[in-house]
Amino acid sequence: MDMTESKDSITAKVQALGRIDYLVNNAGYSILAPCEEITPITQIWRSLVRLGHLNTIASL
Repeated sequence: MDMTESKDSITAKVQALGRIDYLVNNAGYSILAPCEEITPITQIWRSLVRLGHLNTIASL
């Protein structure tokens, strides 16, 4: 994840439009495997929480 790229993108939008009224931080991923092959749910949950936290920090 390149946090500089995210910040540069937001800066460019503010310069072009004057302001940002709201910003939606949306992240996620899919698991394409039969249920029997999926990692234990606790590991999946931790991965999703970590993904959400990292993207929130990157957007600041």
